[in-house]
Amino acid sequence: MTMKKIFKTISIVLAITILLLGIAAIVIPLLIPKEAIKDFATQKISETINRTVSIEGVSFNIFEGIKLKGISISNKKGFSNKPFISADSFNLKYAFWPLFTGKVLIHQVELIGPEILIEKDKRGRSNLDDLVKPTQHARPPKSEGRRRAVAKNKIDLIVNNISIKNGRFVYHDYLTGENEIKDLNLKVSGITLALIKPININASATANYQNKDIPVSIKTKFKVGPTFESISIPTLLVKIASEGFSCPTEVKNISSGPDISFKLSSKNLSVDTLLGLFATTAKATESKPSPGQLTKSVKTSAKSIPNTLKIKGDINIKNASLQKLKLDKFKGNFSLSGKKIWLKLKEVSGYGGSLTADARINLAKLTYELKPINLKGFDAAMFINDSIDSFLPKLLNLKNKTEGTLDLFLSLNGRGIEMPYAFDNLKADGVIVLTNGRLKKIESLKSIANKYNLSTLKHDILVKGLRIEGILNKKILDIKYLDLKDTDLEVGFKGGLNFNNMKYQPGNRLTLKLAPTVARGLPKEFSVFRDNRGYTEVDFELVGSLYKPIPSPRLEKPIEATIGRLKLKIEAKKMVLESKVKKAASREAEELKKKAAEKIKKIIKF
Repeated sequence: MTMKKIFKTISIVLAITILLLGIAAIVIPLLIPKEAIKDFATQKISETINRTVSIEGVSFNIFEGIKLKGISISNKKGFSNKPFISADSFNLKYAFWPLFTGKVLIHQVELIGPEILIEKDKRGRSNLDDLVKPTQHARPPKSEGRRRAVAKNKIDLIVNNISIKNGRFVYHDYLTGENEIKDLNLKVSGITLALIKPININASATANYQNKDIPVSIKTKFKVGPTFESISIPTLLVKIASEGFSCPTEVKNISSGPDISFKLSSKNLSVDTLLGLFATTAKATESKPSPGQLTKSVKTSAKSIPNTLKIKGDINIKNASLQKLKLDKFKGNFSLSGKKIWLKLKEVSGYGGSLTADARINLAKLTYELKPINLKGFDAAMFINDSIDSFLPKLLNLKNKTEGTLDLFLSLNGRGIEMPYAFDNLKADGVIVLTNGRLKKIESLKSIANKYNLSTLKHDILVKGLRIEGILNKKILDIKYLDLKDTDLEVGFKGGLNFNNMKYQPGNRLTLKLAPTVARGLPKEFSVFRDNRGYTEVDFELVGSLYKPIPSPRLEKPIEATIGRLKLKIEAKKMVLESKVKKAASREAEELKKKAAEKIKKIIKF
């Protein structure tokens, strides 16, 4: 074929194409009036989401398709007057060739610049609650009947692709405040071939947490089962800032369940950042919620979880962090059924040690149970400091007080999610062991050191072994056993700590045993406190504040020891004296007993 013929052929094709485009540009508005398109779109959207829909105008472009301008979808009654969804435009892209048969086949929809508002009131109700409930729509006026009939006959809606560009998502909770996701871009493709090929979803957005923008992206593929009762998601990749995770998922029995199974894995995941996507941003609520409102809101939300919903999955995360807490590995199993959660921590490592635990959570009642929590070999200093920084800012004065290797065996259960209610209903019992460490300047020992000039108690205490057994109930910690072993000092304690009034419970007993080298500077009169090893043993009752207790000496043991020695002298004297002086010896014994007690009280300045 010569160049002349090729050029002629191309010219003919271009001419025909231009002619067809011109005819289409003229024919489309004639075949289907703009008002018919507007009515059709309004009706379809209204029927789908059960809301009032308004569209400002319609325009045609032979290349871009049909554009619906100024779309607004009403909010649910009882919520704010702002639209539930508003958008600059809603573009409908059609197939070109069906136009010449008098049909408009829409295969792609595109939402430009939408603003989506999700609201939750103080009762826990959402403006989404009515979207799944069918409503009866009023019949269209007779004047619109012809237009809608035309639209129905001339427009086919077979959507294969859906996209959102430059969207903004706002979530407002009456109790927790407002959160925003901006720069939302979403593309869903392959809808019409869902039974044959997987649907592709690509989404990206920017969230704001602690006044920082966090980029978020989601990439996934999923396939719908032949009966629409199952969904397979072999690929689900989520990236948050520089971190991400993979979570392949299977959904079965959609109508009767659903039953969901997943496998969550990540090499580097900040739980803090993940939770930040749902946290309150700078825009706070007008007034602080009263105690109990958050609990009530969560309970209300839990009611929306179907009793038939079942979820189970495996979690495998490396380098996980939550605020200051950092874990090298977090491996476990998760399951949910009947609004109850079971979490088994199979392998958790961090701070040089390991942790295992079983947890049960009842979402309907907001109760929880963890037993047993078995923690071994944790670096006490780093773990305690990071825990205080993350969750217990009121206990900052306890930071940098403990060093050593920490082991813990604990069971706990309780109710509630907000303080102080959750602590009020916390019950716990267990054992804490600290080895090869150091305790720095303990206030209860420091107060004794100041009163009796025992400089050793003012310094750090090296710990070979510290074991504590106790029970927490109704905000009272009952220490059944506390034993501290050290070369020069032994400490024991039994009694209660009352966190209701932050005071020691009456009747507690603190026992100090000082080695001869430590008690060397004490007056000779303190010899009455020495045991058979040469250790000076003194008992105290701690009175008053947990922060600065007052040590009150207990005299039973030294008095009994002194009386015992006096009895030996008396018995020896009785053997010499005749019976006529027995009464006198008895009176002397009583006097000696009183003198011994007075002498001991004077020694320790009681």
